[in-house]
Formats: sequence, C-alpha cells, structure tokens
Amino acid sequence: HYRGHAAHGHEESTLQRMRDFCQANPNDVVVYIHTKGSLHETDFNKRWRRPLTMGAMRPTCLERLMDPDESEMVNFNETTICNTCGLQLYPLWNIMYPGNMFSARCDYVAKLADLNEYNQQMSDIVNMTLTNDSMWSHELYQEHFAEDKEGVTGIGRYSNEQWIGSHPTVRPCDLMGQYTNLYPMARGLQRRPHFLPHAKARRAPRVPLQRGNWYRFDANMYTTAARKDARTSAPYQYYLLPGMLYRFFNVYKVFPPDYSWIWDYYPNGNVWKAKVQDALTQAKDDSDAAASLIW
Repeated sequence: HYRGHAAHGHEESTLQRMRDFCQANPNDVVVYIHTKGSLHETDFNKRWRRPLTMGAMRPTCLERLMDPDESEMVNFNETTICNTCGLQLYPLWNIMYPGNMFSARCDYVAKLADLNEYNQQMSDIVNMTLTNDSMWSHELYQEHFAEDKEGVTGIGRYSNEQWIGSHPTVRPCDLMGQYTNLYPMARGLQRRPHFLPHAKARRAPRVPLQRGNWYRFDANMYTTAARKDARTSAPYQYYLLPGMLYRFFNVYKVFPPDYSWIWDYYPNGNVWKAKVQDALTQAKDDSDAAASLIW
C-alpha cells in the first residue's frame, strides 16, 4: 500500500503512517525498514544495515507473527507466538530492537501511542523522574548521560526506536538468540553470511538479564540495583521493572497482563506483580487510584 512521499523527514513520519495503516487494517502484518546510517554514515552502520534489513524481512519472523500459540494466551484473544520480530531484541533501557527495523502484527501496532504524543510523554516522564531522586534512581545508566543521555533514556529521536516495544502487551521474537552484544554481532554477521538465512525466530529475550553481554551494561551494578528493587520502596529503579511499569502506566494507563513474560523475566517480577494486583484490588480496578498505591 503506497502511503505517500515526503522530501524531508525522520523515522516518526513513516512510523506514524504505519500506525495509521494498522488501525485501519488490524489483520495485516507490517515490516518497517529504513536507510540505517543515512544520518551517521559510520563503518558500524554500514555493517549493521544489511542484517537489520534481512532480519526484519526473514520469512521465519513473519511466520512467528502468524503461527498459532498453543499456550494459555489463546484464552485472552492473543493467539500467536509473538507480535513483533526483528534481528535482535534488547530488554534494556526500554524493550526495543536496536537499529529499529522489525516486522509486527497490525493488531499490536494499532495499540501504540501516537508518535508525537509518545515523544512528549517520554520527555515528561524522564524529566520528572530525573528531578525526583528521592523517588527514582537512574544509577544503572547515569554514567552514560554525559555522552548519550537521549539514547539511554529513550527521548528525542530515540523515542522512535523504543516505540515498538512500549506497550505492555508486547510479545517479542528475534533471530540472534544468545548473541547480545551489538558491535561483535554486526562484525560477526559480516564474516558469517550464512548465519541469518538459517536462523530461526523464537521468543525473546532468551538470555537472562544478568548474564547478557548487553551494550553499556554493568552486571555488578545491576545486581546491586536488583537487590534494592526487591524492597518495592522508593527510590525505585527506573531501568528495572518499577520504571518499566511506570512508563507503561503513564503512556497507556494499563499494566502487563498476568500471563506476560515481563513478570517472569525481570528481577523481582513476582513481587511487583503482587504489588500491582493488590493495588488494583484495593482501588477496585481504578488504574489511577492503583498507581498512587504502587509508587
């Protein structure tokens, strides 16, 4: 479907049109690719562009978006194995596909926030949490603020990259599996051209958070932050589950469903899940009232 042409623009222009298309065609599947590196033409971006494009368009990704899921999700009208797929999923900062190329089900994309609104909402959330250090801790990535604050907080143009994983019903798949580091992965794929054609899309993330060789990730600092997070009291860890729940709520006014992989993957998920459920019960399912009991 041809949706138009613009002489000038950024990723949000295309992503917004994709969202509009999905809202009108919820039974379709979309693929998002772009000219990665046109803004910053580096050797890394050149190496990365081809596998990113191939990953988003691989038949195995498209199959996973349409394959029936035999788990309990069928009872919640979410009947496929995943609703997003791409080369490599990252569960840090926000849930995203670094490089921002992916395929996705339209019934999921249709739920996502308007791009301009999401950009502003993320800026407001980041500014509020950064100015309230008695309530929020950014210690996991604060050392990177000087070099790349927008990148690690997901604001400005980086909100486009983190938009696809921003809804609490996201069910991601990817191709890279155990490979979590960005730079060696891009170089390695160039040396192993037969890897991607044979890679199978599966549910992601497949590497425990504390064991991944994630970009800009400090495992020791993570362990300390996760231990603090278990107390479910302020200051809350912005880059762990409390911050993710806070972003979900402030953008979409909902939390992950009970069966979501999010509760199992992130540290202290059962503790935070119980806290959310208790708050919703006390607030008689009034999400705004529940939020005041959670944070």
